Amino acid sequence: MAMLIGVGGTGQHVALAASRLVHLGALPRLETFIIDADDGSDLTRALTSFGETCAADAHPFRSLDFLPPIPADEARDKRFADLFLQGAAPAESELFEAFFDPPSARVNVEHGMYGNPAVGATVFADTAGQKLEGILARAHNADAILVTGSFVGGTGAGVTHQLLRKLAARGCAEKTYLAALLPWHQPDRPVESNVPLHEESMTANMRFGVDYLYNNSRHFVQGACLLGVPSDGAAGLGAARVQVGTNREYPHLFHAFACHYLQSAPGARVTIDNPNALFTYLWDPERPAWLLDQEWHGGKTLRFYLLRATGVKAAMEYLLSPEVSDEFPDSFGWFGAKKDTYSLALWQTIKENLVQGKAKALAEEVWGELRRERDRAEFCLTWARGLFGELPTHAEVRRYQEDPVAFTRELASEPMMPDPGGRKHDAGDIARWFAGQTADWFGRRLG
Repeated sequence: MAMLIGVGGTGQHVALAASRLVHLGALPRLETFIIDADDGSDLTRALTSFGETCAADAHPFRSLDFLPPIPADEARDKRFADLFLQGAAPAESELFEAFFDPPSARVNVEHGMYGNPAVGATVFADTAGQKLEGILARAHNADAILVTGSFVGGTGAGVTHQLLRKLAARGCAEKTYLAALLPWHQPDRPVESNVPLHEESMTANMRFGVDYLYNNSRHFVQGACLLGVPSDGAAGLGAARVQVGTNREYPHLFHAFACHYLQSAPGARVTIDNPNALFTYLWDPERPAWLLDQEWHGGKTLRFYLLRATGVKAAMEYLLSPEVSDEFPDSFGWFGAKKDTYSLALWQTIKENLVQGKAKALAEEVWGELRRERDRAEFCLTWARGLFGELPTHAEVRRYQEDPVAFTRELASEPMMPDPGGRKHDAGDIARWFAGQTADWFGRRLG
């Protein structure tokens, strides 16, 4: 299994894009780590809850662990200077003042490094050993290690190079790949006057980061991809406008490109004459949706996976419509019987997985989980529409929508029985199984 390590706010953005792609089927399931100080923001909540559609046990990722560079109890409401100057000797204070300017000293490290890689690197170096042990131990058994972050902020620019060096020291360089983002956003006026993040600092960070990658860190990876908005402003590929001091998702096409590189790089052939290669993507403004028609996990295109998701959403919406949802639980009552408006296999699955004979209660729980399955599909589709525009409705999806009663009966041919050991499946298991059966049904028709 592959491991994804997202560093800083950009790493969280790429991980959130990756979680959608895993749910769609365009990426395999990933063991995921996030190294970032800001682990309580709107962005983090969107990542951990998959857009508030699931609990941790139903997340698309195989696992998702957050590793703030500093333990939360130590970092709470602490300025960078507080971490190093409390109880410091005079000589240590003088050294700190020599290396770090006043804006850097005032950075509240609980919420991030705010575009200051020197702060990020120093904070991480102080605790890297204990923080990384869990990652390094599991990295040894990973099929591929996919690292992503930016070179323009504080956490990504300050931590990524150290992380790559430590992975290489554990013998992981030949299976480690980096997707590094250069400026992909433009900061609006900072909310806090002491936040040092601005376009000039981002550009300086980028230059130092790329130079260090070329001269040093590229030797710790099998391949690296750099993604940045061209300085001449390519049509259709502008920078996202972000409000510094707020931490929510700012979707950008680069997050999808980073995911595409990370899933395709382990299979790419790097010649012996070009080791530790650096890559990028060529942007064609005449083909802004080019990424939709590239091959992803499973040999299918992203367009295929998105069209399949529109079918799943359509099927879930039909099942949740009053026509079906009002009568479905009643079919499990004392005098209930299977209706023709939904799949026989779904009805049998609920019957076979009863606990203490409460069929109607289980049916109602399943319907609640089907609503979440619809919301998960929409969470992915909304993101894709923002990047690629509206996808035309596929003929197979239109056929389903025109006669959902007939086709819904076909969505699953065989019920999901309890496990061989007798363990019965709960409502979440049943809804995920049925959504998977529905995805397979549409997938066969999409070709």
